[in-house]
Amino acid sequence: MLPNNPTSFSEKFFQKWKNAYGASSKLPCAYLFSGPSGVGKKACALKMTDILMNHASLLNHPDFIEVTTEKKSIGIETIRELLQRLTLKPVSSPYIVILIENAEIMTIAAANALLKTLEEPPAHVVFFLLTTSPDQLLLTIRSRCQKVHFPGDMDLYRHRSENLLQQNPFLNELILPLLQKNKTTFSAASKAAETLAKESYALEPVFTLLQNLWHDALTWKNTSQEDFLTMPQLKNITQTLATKSSEALSNNIDTILETLHAIDGNVNKTLALERLLSTLGNP
Repeated sequence: MLPNNPTSFSEKFFQKWKNAYGASSKLPCAYLFSGPSGVGKKACALKMTDILMNHASLLNHPDFIEVTTEKKSIGIETIRELLQRLTLKPVSSPYIVILIENAEIMTIAAANALLKTLEEPPAHVVFFLLTTSPDQLLLTIRSRCQKVHFPGDMDLYRHRSENLLQQNPFLNELILPLLQKNKTTFSAASKAAETLAKESYALEPVFTLLQNLWHDALTWKNTSQEDFLTMPQLKNITQTLATKSSEALSNNIDTILETLHAIDGNVNKTLALERLLSTLGNP
């Protein structure tokens, strides 16, 4: 039975994070929380903020900055204003916490301004970027965040995953064997890439499978809960992938998206797929 409560993942992730933080007090400079609306992204970020700020009230707190807007975009002046605050130390808490809702609507100029801080973040600052569309954020911003995907309707996700494997048997024949090995040879990756590149219909299922598996790996790493896996039938692969660091998994997800966008841009499909499968199939 799958959990009906959409915030269940949020609760599991928060508890695991709280335990880890209590043990080490080490933090990434930024978290990227993605997923549909109403799945507990903001609630989780606020509960984490409560811990980081020693349970102080966040109402008008000088060390908590929340960026929300009803406009179509978040402009550079808004980002510059909050970054100016970061030049000062926290007033009464261990950290300054920045929460940006709908981070995907930052303008390019605003995103680039934020990126400069994420590249060399102050030790006393933690960012929470919340989004329903992570692909719309700059790749360079995504790569500097710890990514956490909050799943929505698990029944729907699992139904789609089952159909994906049933309707595309070549995924079991070409892709999954590469991921089940401890090390994929270039020749095996090259052979699979050459076969896939000839069949344009195959590309969308391949990238859907890869994104599902890597998101499941991050989910397992963050919660250790099978209930939240979109492809539980591939749990063995997921658990093996989850032995990688969160940073490595996040980098793999970015590589998957980069390759997908590159192929859409008419690069050599075989070469792009060779590089991708070789990268994903090795530790």
